[in-house]
Amino acid sequence: DNIIYIYGGFDPWTAGAVNPSVSTNALKIVQPNANHSISLFDLDQRDLVFNTLEDWLDVSIDLNRGNLYTFDQEDYQKEIKYFR
Repeated sequence: DNIIYIYGGFDPWTAGAVNPSVSTNALKIVQPNANHSISLFDLDQRDLVFNTLEDWLDVSIDLNRGNLYTFDQEDYQKEIKYFR
């Protein structure tokens, strides 16, 4: 229980992605146009992920403290070309 599965649409691991049952307290996110190196901060469903973490951990997460990971668009595009 309390597992967040995050996959990228370009990630080959997505083909074998876990599909949590409704009885499992889990969240599955598949981020389009991304791979396994996607940051939580770059997810389209970022708010859902952080709200879920806050609920599970009974804490408040301050997302205004800054991005802990800087996304490099140029490196990302190189990876996409490599896997196509």
